Amino acid sequence: RNEQIEAIAVEAPRWSPKVNGTKHGDWQPYLNAMNQADQAGADLALLVHEYAIVDGDRATPMVFDEDSTVWVCGDTEGAVESITASILIPLLEDSGIPVQRGRLNERLVARALEMVAVGSGLGASQIESIDGDVIGKNHGFAIKCQTLLTQHYENKNAWSDVGA
Repeated sequence: RNEQIEAIAVEAPRWSPKVNGTKHGDWQPYLNAMNQADQAGADLALLVHEYAIVDGDRATPMVFDEDSTVWVCGDTEGAVESITASILIPLLEDSGIPVQRGRLNERLVARALEMVAVGSGLGASQIESIDGDVIGKNHGFAIKCQTLLTQHYENKNAWSDVGA
C-alpha cells in the first residue's frame, strides 16, 4: 500500500516468556486488535505493553528518531518476527541509517520524526497519528523505506525459483 495511515493503541496480548514474540498460532488477539482499529476508523492497531509499543496488529512499527536512528521493538519485548522488517533492516544499515532494537516507549515515540509500519500487506506505510496525536511531520524515512523495498523486490535474485 505504501500510504499514510492512522493508528490506535490497544493492549498487547501476553503469553509466557518462552512463547511471547513467536509465531505460535494464537492469532485471535491480533484479529481482535485489527477489528478494534477498523471500528475506530483507523488503519492499524499498535499493541502496547507497559507504556511501550511492542508490535502492530498486521505490521511492524519502526521509529525514526531525532538522531536519525531507527528503532525497532527488541526481541524480548513480544513482537512477532517480521519478514519485511528482516529484509529492510540490513538495507537501511547498508545505506548508512543505524538501526537499534529496544523499547519503543512513550518518550521515544514522542520525539519521533517519523513512524513507519512495515509488512507484506502495508508495504512501508507512514503512521501519521496514534489515537489522533500527530507523529512527526517528515516523509523522507517512509519514502526511503518504500524505495529500498521496491529495489529489493525488483531484484530477480531476491526471489526463489520454485520450478515449473
